[in-house]
Order: sequence, then C-alpha cells, then structure tokens
Amino acid sequence: MPHSSFFLQGTRGNLGHFELVFPRPTGGGVCLLTRNNDSPGFPWGPPHLLFGSAEDIISARALENRATAKLEVVGIQNGRLFHTSGSDASDGRWFQPKFFAKTVDVEGHPAFIQGLYGINGNFEVVAPLRGGGLGHWWRDNDTDFEWRGPNPFGEGSYEAVSMIQSNFGPAPGNFEIVARRGNSLDFYFFDGQWVGPLEIASGVSGAPCLMQGFTGVTGNFELAAPMEGGGLGYWFRDNDDPSLPWIGPVRFGEADYSAAGLLVSNLGGFSNMEVAAFTGEEIHHFFRDEAGAWQGPTIIHHLPPLDPAMHGRTSIVAGDAGHVGIHAVLLRSGKVLLFGYADTNDVDPKASLFDPAALTFKAVHPHHVFFCAGHCSLADGRIFLAAGHHERRMLSYFDPESEAWSHPKQNGQEMLMEVDRWYPTCTTLPDGRVMIFSGNAAFATKVENNFQYFTADPPSLSPMVPVPLPLSAAFAPPNPNPGMALYPFVYVLPGGKVLVYSHRAAKLYDLATDSWEPGEMEINSSLSRSYVGAGTSVLLPLRPPDYAARVLVTGGGGVPLSEIDTLSPAREDAEILDLSVDTPAWRFTSSMSFPRVLADSVLLPDGKVLVLGGSASGRSDAGTSPVLEMEIFDPETETWSIVNRKLLPHMYHSTAVLLPDATVLMTGKDGIFQFEPYQYPERRIEIFEPPYLFQGPRPVINSVQQVIGYGQEFAVETDDGFAIGSACLIRPGATTHSFNMDQRYVALEIREASADRVAVAAPPDSTIAPPGYYLLFILSHQGVPGVARFVRLHA
Repeated sequence: MPHSSFFLQGTRGNLGHFELVFPRPTGGGVCLLTRNNDSPGFPWGPPHLLFGSAEDIISARALENRATAKLEVVGIQNGRLFHTSGSDASDGRWFQPKFFAKTVDVEGHPAFIQGLYGINGNFEVVAPLRGGGLGHWWRDNDTDFEWRGPNPFGEGSYEAVSMIQSNFGPAPGNFEIVARRGNSLDFYFFDGQWVGPLEIASGVSGAPCLMQGFTGVTGNFELAAPMEGGGLGYWFRDNDDPSLPWIGPVRFGEADYSAAGLLVSNLGGFSNMEVAAFTGEEIHHFFRDEAGAWQGPTIIHHLPPLDPAMHGRTSIVAGDAGHVGIHAVLLRSGKVLLFGYADTNDVDPKASLFDPAALTFKAVHPHHVFFCAGHCSLADGRIFLAAGHHERRMLSYFDPESEAWSHPKQNGQEMLMEVDRWYPTCTTLPDGRVMIFSGNAAFATKVENNFQYFTADPPSLSPMVPVPLPLSAAFAPPNPNPGMALYPFVYVLPGGKVLVYSHRAAKLYDLATDSWEPGEMEINSSLSRSYVGAGTSVLLPLRPPDYAARVLVTGGGGVPLSEIDTLSPAREDAEILDLSVDTPAWRFTSSMSFPRVLADSVLLPDGKVLVLGGSASGRSDAGTSPVLEMEIFDPETETWSIVNRKLLPHMYHSTAVLLPDATVLMTGKDGIFQFEPYQYPERRIEIFEPPYLFQGPRPVINSVQQVIGYGQEFAVETDDGFAIGSACLIRPGATTHSFNMDQRYVALEIREASADRVAVAAPPDSTIAPPGYYLLFILSHQGVPGVARFVRLHA
C-alpha cells in the first residue's frame, strides 16, 4: 500500500534498491542515499545531492511515482511546502523545487504519498500547521497537475505526520495517518472526511512512520517511532480485527533518534521489516529477522566527518556577496576580488571585495562586463585582466591599494586588443610581461590560435605569435573551426620555457629564443581535459635545489568533445608530466576517488593539492551531478585521500583560492547557465580548513622584510624557530573556469634556525618565481602552517 517516508524500496535493479532521502544538516538541500540490493553485501553508496539551494529545509519525504518510476520529494522550507522530482529514471537530473501556490505556514515533518484516486494516482500531502492542527493538500495528476488545499483538520500542536492509503473503507480506500503531538501519537483516518484523533501511543519523540504490511488476511498496520530516552519503538494493529488495540511498543536500538523510516522489503524469502533512523550524526539501519527480533544497528552513513584532524572542517561563513563569484583573485591586501554579473542579467557587471578577516563585502562594480576574462597579478601587485564576455577586446587593471578599476592607455585612449579574446589565459612571465593565450569572439566561432605579450610600463601589446596546431586535438564540434582550447593551462617553467597544455597535448615555448620547440607531448588518455569538458591542472611544487617541474592534469569529460553533453560522464583518472627528465612524457598516476568535470584545484602550504567540487557528469555550463566530497593529492606519494565534504554545489562558474590563514575560500555557481535544480545564484562563501590546522600549534611570523631579492638569504623572525620544518612562497590565486592562472608553489631552503628566527634562501631567479607578491608560509615539523605574510619578489 502507498505509504509516506524518507525511506522506500524503489524499482531500480532486479530486487529494487533502497532509497533514503534526507535534508542535509548544514549547507541546505536534500541528499539521496541508495543501497544496491543486487550486489553482494547490499552496499550503501555515498550520498548524492539532489538539490541544494536552502539552508533551512526542515524535512523531506519521498515516494516513487508509479507512473514514471522516478522519485518525487516534498519538503518544508521557510514554513512553506515545496515539491520536486527527478527528470526521469535514468539521467540523474532533478528539477528546481517549486513551492505550493497557496502560502500557509507549516512546520515539522510532512507526509507524502501517491494515492489511488484518479487514473494516474493523485499526490497527497498532510503537514502540521504552524497555528495548530493539520492540513491536507493534493495534486490532480490527471489534468492540471496543480496543488490544491489545504483542507485543515484536527487540533493541537503537531510536529510530524506519516500517512498511508489503506484497503479499508469505500474504494479506493481510506487515508490513514499517525501524527505526533508532544510525546503522544494520534491516529486519524479519512473516508470522505477526517475522523479522529485517537491516541494510540505515548512516550515517543521525533518523526514516526506508518505502513500497511502483509501479515494477516487484511494486512496489519505497522508503526515505528523514536522513543523518549533513546531507542526506537515498534507497534502493530491486527487489522483482521480492527477493534483490537495497538500492540507495542517493542523497543530496539539505543541512540537518541529524531526520525524513523519503515518499509517491508522483498528480501530474505519473507517480508522483512526494515527501519532507517537518524541520530544527530549518523543514519542507522535495522531489520527484523524471521524470529521477529530486530537486528542492528548498521551505520550506513556518517553525516559530518568525525575527525577534523583527518578530514578538515567546512563551514559557510558569509551569506551573500551580492553576486556570484565567477572569478576570484586574492589581492596583496589579503582581500579577495570577486566579480561576475547580476543574477539574471549578464550585461550588468558586478564585483565586490570580500574581507576574510571581517567577513564583510564592499561593492567595487566595474563599468565593463569582465566575466569570462583572463587575469593574473602584475609585478607591482595590480591585477591585470584581458577580455570578457561582452568586452572581448578590453584590457583592465584592478588596484588593491585604491580598490578601483582602470584601463591601460595609449595616447590618452583606452587600449584594446586587435582581436576578440573571450575565455583567454593570462600568465605572468619572468620579466614581468604577461602572455595572453587563446580566446574567441563568441562560443562556436573562431578560436585565436596565437598569443601576444602585454607590457604594463609603458602599456603595449606585441604582435600576435601563432601557436602551431594541432596540439593533437583541434577544437572539436560544436566549433567548426580547428584551434586550441579556450582557457588553456599555461605554466612558466624553471629555466625560462613556457608549457602550454590544450586538449590532449602540451607544447613548449622558449622565451629566450622566442620560438616553439618541435613536437608535442600527448597525454595517454584519448579524451580532452580542456574546456568544454574541463578537467583541472596545477604545476606541482617546485623544490630546491633542482626545482624539478611536474604538471598534474586530472578529471574532465568522459566522452569525445563532439559528443559531450549535459549527461556525459566525467572521469577520475589523472596524469603527470615530469619535465625534469631528458625525454618528458605523460604517465598515469593514481586516480581520484570521484569522477569530476568543472572541479577546482588549490595548492596548499604543505605542498599538497586540494581538488574540490565539480560534477560527476556534464560539461561547461551544464553540470548536473555535484560532487561534494573533496580530495587531497600528495605529490610525494602520488596518492589521494578523501577529506571533508563541501556544503554547497560547486559546478560551472565556481571558484576557489587559498587564503593567507591557510584556509581555502570556495564560492560561486551562477543561476543562468545551469540546469534544474541548480538554476539559482550561489552567493554564499564557504571556507575549508584543511586537516593540518587541527594537528598542532601554528607557528607565528613576528616580522619579515617586505621586499626580497632573488637568491637573497633573509630572516623570518619567529618565536618558533626550532619548531620550523619548512617554508614556502605561494603566489596568490587568480581562478576561474576550473583553472587558477597564477597560483605557484616555490619551496624555500632553510639555511639556519635559532630560537627566534630562521634564515631562508629566496629562489635564485625569476623563471622559478616570476616577480610580484607572494604568500610566505612557515610550517612546523608536523606540517602545520602559520598565517602567511605578503612579501614581494623583486629583481
């Protein structure tokens, strides 16, 4: 019989997978947890975020639509009922939640079933009303699919409801509900009008679950609910003689539960009863064996990670930047420049400065539309931008000191590039110039297969330098014109060469001779890792004495570019190119635990790489399955470890940068270029505190000189001198579209240590660390970083 719960047995697989829907305790949204009943051991998979736009979803209930075999969800947010569903049984996408038309304040746990009225079975919802009593809503699934109601009934303050449609009463059967009021359970039924209440149990807490099982001729009512003082209670009513009282409770379990879901499964050769129950931090599973004894609990999911020293900690620290941070740039002031456009108007530019220390925003809106630009830091700390969505030839500056925008000028006129460069990459060179690569006029038109130099003082642009094709993979359809990738991965290498990675291959450009080296270095994968099936990439840490360069590329689209679409699978494999050997060649390294497209990668002060966010399927502007788990790559062991989860979806137009306090800022995801249910602008700021911040005391820099010359030995004053195990310079991040164009990690040689200082050596030349501002970190022998100081490398 139809019943309401967050726990159900669906039709997927031969035996029907268990499906468990629950609101996330932090970050908002609703998750799905699935058990594969066709696999040995009945494994539970990781939670999958169905949608996540609200922080205060109180509850959610799910059912499987018998007409379409897809999940439907009803929940409560901000005192209002909403409904959403998956798009069909196979593609994994969900529609944007829609609120019921009539606004009535509700609270607690609703009940949701697909009843037997109508040809297609109407949806029925009962929920507690904030002013007391219960409300009944229904949706006509044969005609207009509009929600009607509520029909109020009952009295008293209810906190949770469960509902079934039974085989009692006139066809097609009564609605029957159990509702919790205080520590009591009340019973109602509907045979044309609501009748009740009848108190059937006491000493309960949390949300109950009612169903009609298969015991007896008529089918007994079965009921489970959390109990006061801990554990769960089980009751039944013998429906072959409805005059008999409810029998129970049979108590099982010990934890303090907030909600119970009950179902009768088809496993074990008999009608197993299965219960899923929520504690504060875990979801437990129980089942009743053939002897009638309850077995369990089995922990099927930990809600938050248990140990920050292993997993780190994630939190939402700021509620509204005023716009989406499609671009995020760390300034030498310690503030983060975020820019994009108004939520629903991509010709209305928006920008703000986020102060991580004060958790405040300041609007610094530009006069031009810069999103989808390229950017990097100049030697003097100003931010340089090239192109943008509607300003595809524009060049711009942002000054961290004046906190104002400006434009380079020639002869009193704003400089413009001679070609459109939408989606370019900007790279700061050892001599302070900037290389501007790629870009195009608009999507699916000619890609600029060239680069040019920008010089800031005085402002000038060089002639364009062609990039020899094919880079082993010309830009595939939907663009008919062959060319390099948009937002290619570009890195300055020690010694003065530049590596350019596009699609499936890398080439080297020699700055000393201003010429391309012959040949290409192809990855082993047959698939592109560049935009539009964007993977992510970093130049791994450069360490003295040889500063060997290695490049990591990971993830990306799992089908050819000509086939990639919203449902294309991502992939988890990764490759490394070691440029310190005589014949560099890509090789596979260990794979991520999760396939990702549209992810971000951030170099951490301990030399590891945080990879976060992205989608398990899709392409640029169309990720549909967000990956919440974050992973850390250790370049020394070439292994991955899973750390904490993100609280917010992080897909197209998301960003992440390292902050001076060694945490990672994560934000973004627009509402225009997404599919349901992610068509909302994500303006909140998340902070990830990596595990190293929970592994011991943090060293403190008391003072350090602000300008450092190449090859210079300089002192870092600290009371923790003998505790310092390593030091490094990290160039402030400038990230967009899954690539950080400016981050760079240079380890520093520690030459001497005393109680109150350490003497370290700056990198020997600007090919190892191009001129400009860097974060100086010192780390303890345990790998715990202190708060960084900004220093400027200057010839």
